[in-house]
Amino acid sequence: MKKPTYRKSVLISWVSWLIEILYYAIFPLLISPKSGIAIVVIMWGIGVICMVGTFVFMIKFCRCPHCDRYIIWYEDLCPFCQNYLG
Repeated sequence: MKKPTYRKSVLISWVSWLIEILYYAIFPLLISPKSGIAIVVIMWGIGVICMVGTFVFMIKFCRCPHCDRYIIWYEDLCPFCQNYLG
């Protein structure tokens, strides 16, 4: 698999965070009070695993292609080496 560009990596990571926030906001509404604690723990665990996956993705791919420093927000130029991020 080809490594995504910096711009795509930042977009993927922010969309993933948004989906996870919506997941935690919506899943309590979908669970009936009779379903029990086990389903709540399982769904909470799925959310935590997805968050850890997003964090690992950000650490691995949201880097400057020139100086390899971690940048979470999208800019046209790297704040460290001043090269175009593209």
